[in-house]
Amino acid sequence: MNARHNSLTSLLAFLMIATAGSVSRATEATIENYGNTPIYVAIAYRHSYENHVAKGWFKIEPTQSRTFSAPDDREMAMLVHRDGKPVTFVKHQEFLRWPTAVGQRFVVDRPGDDGQVRFLRWGENLEHTASVQKGHYPNGWALADFFILGAGKQRLEVKPQATASLVAGPQRLDVKPKVVSLASVKPQRLEAKSKLASVAAAKPQQEEPKLQSEGGIAIIPLPE
Repeated sequence: MNARHNSLTSLLAFLMIATAGSVSRATEATIENYGNTPIYVAIAYRHSYENHVAKGWFKIEPTQSRTFSAPDDREMAMLVHRDGKPVTFVKHQEFLRWPTAVGQRFVVDRPGDDGQVRFLRWGENLEHTASVQKGHYPNGWALADFFILGAGKQRLEVKPQATASLVAGPQRLDVKPKVVSLASVKPQRLEAKSKLASVAAAKPQQEEPKLQSEGGIAIIPLPE
């Protein structure tokens, strides 16, 4: 009886440890938008999950959040866009690369029997479909890097963007007024007077009329 009890106890302990280990390794990521504009999230997996390897976009409004989860062996990854550009996180530097539909709802499937084929669906109701070879995608599609989240619970914060004025701050211009000395002006005036004097001196002077006498009467010649 004791042996049977010990066996059951050991089995229960093993199951509890296995379950706890599985739960702790599951991926659960909550992303919170603290910015002033909406963000858009796409999710991808290294191994297909719910028949998908990538899907998006999930809109998250300012002050809102959303939680994504997947089994640990799927290796979930995430792509976050704000104002058409990806948001990066320093702690996440490993990536999966999958195609995405730019600005449209999309789903990417990969058949299990052919790793070179991608089955694409996109549009508001996923009404557009295409089966393509890896690397050959229709217009409106582009490859993107999804950062791998890793196992366990995580919280990602998207903070407001810093503006240039807040980063650089106002700049002070120290421009001193230029003081002009009156003493420096006087020599210039004197120099101008001296120039006028020299010009006047250089001007030929008109000879004074000479008096000519004829018969004792002074004669002043008229100018020519």
